Formats: sequence, C-alpha cells, structure tokens
Amino acid sequence: MPSAERPDPAGTVYRHDVARSRLPRDPLMWAAVLIGAAGLLVGAFFVLSPGGGGPGGSGSTAVPAAATPPTAAPTPSAEQPAAPTIPATTPPTTAPTTVPPPQPTGPTVFRQVASGRCLGIDGDGEKAAAKLVDCTDDPRQRWLADSIGPGLVTLVNQASNMCLDVEGHSADDGAKLQQYPCHGEANQQWRLVPTAGGSVLLAALNSGRCAHPDAGRHDAGTDIRQITCVDAPDQQWLLG
Repeated sequence: MPSAERPDPAGTVYRHDVARSRLPRDPLMWAAVLIGAAGLLVGAFFVLSPGGGGPGGSGSTAVPAAATPPTAAPTPSAEQPAAPTIPATTPPTTAPTTVPPPQPTGPTVFRQVASGRCLGIDGDGEKAAAKLVDCTDDPRQRWLADSIGPGLVTLVNQASNMCLDVEGHSADDGAKLQQYPCHGEANQQWRLVPTAGGSVLLAALNSGRCAHPDAGRHDAGTDIRQITCVDAPDQQWLLG
C-alpha cells in the first residue's frame, strides 16, 4: 500500500509509513488468548500420550499381548532305535541219547569210577561179602553176566560159581551184597543201567537200589551195599 506523503513545512516532501497493526492492549483479550492456547496444549497432550483415550476413555488401555502359539509335541523320529533282538533258541530235534555199554559175553571186571578199585568177593564160601578190592586179575574179581531176560542178568563169580546176591532178599538201604548159590530169584537179578560216561549202575531188581561202597569209602576192603541210586561216581562201574 503506497505511503501517504505530506509536505514538510519547509517545502520538503517526506514519506510517512502507514502505522503497523498492533496486538490488542485489552487485558481480557489477552486472558482469552492464553486460555485458548492452554486448552490446545492440554488437548494435544492427551491425544498424543501413549495411555490417552478418546472421548469417554478412562485412563490407559492395556494392549493384549500376542498369544503364544502352542508348542507342538516333538514328532518322534521316523527311525527309532530297534529293541534288542533275543536270538531264538532252537530246541534240539532229538533228546541226547545214552549209548548202552556192550553186553558182557565173558568173565568181566567191574571197576568203580570213583576209586579205580574192583568189585570182588572176600573168601570162597557161601555168604562171603562183596568188597571193594585192588584190581589184581584174581578170579574172585571176575563175573559172568548170564542174561535171563530183557536187560536182566545174573552175575556169577568166576572163582566160586555163586551169584551176586542181596542178603535176605532185603529191599532196604544198606543191605549187604554177598555171594550165594544161584537160584534166579529177584534178589540175584541185576540191571546194567548205562550212564552218560559209558559206565553202568548195578541195580538190584528186587529193590531198585544200586551197588555202592559202604559210607562212600574208597579204601580196599570196604563192604559193598545197596542204596538209593543217584548216578554218582561211587555207583558207576566200568566194564573191563
């Protein structure tokens, strides 16, 4: 806007600017301006603050946390360690067999497995006791197995021609063995029972008991008696 010119009294022309607009000098106007500015600042504070709510809001609003996805159960590996394999036991096709000893056909020596001593007779008379004796090839240590039936023999002493006999037809443990005139009854009949080691048990038919040294002794001169069969070396005899 062009400024108004007025002539100077001295004839000089001066340029005078138009007076600039000024802020109001009224105190009430200033108060209104300040209150309005304060209101704007307070409104901006609530709008921009993190916890500020909109109209009708009350305080800060908690933002729900993101849901944690469930943890999947571990998937079993496709290749699990194999359980130990127990090898199958193949049962034997046939039960182990015991090879029976050859049937004696002539005078035979019965040698005890436990002591290496022989079955002999103490004397030549009737009822002479059967003993465990040192093997000397004496005829009183030799026996002829005379077959009288399937698996049954009588044992005839070569020196006396008498039979190995269970005294008194006894069926008791501890009954004495002796020689006695042959009569063929059950107390003179014997089974030669084979064992796994190739020896035999001398089992009396009348009692089912076996020839055994008295009290399990092994010294020469020990009486031979019958006791319950246990297939032990004291009852095992090798034929020779």
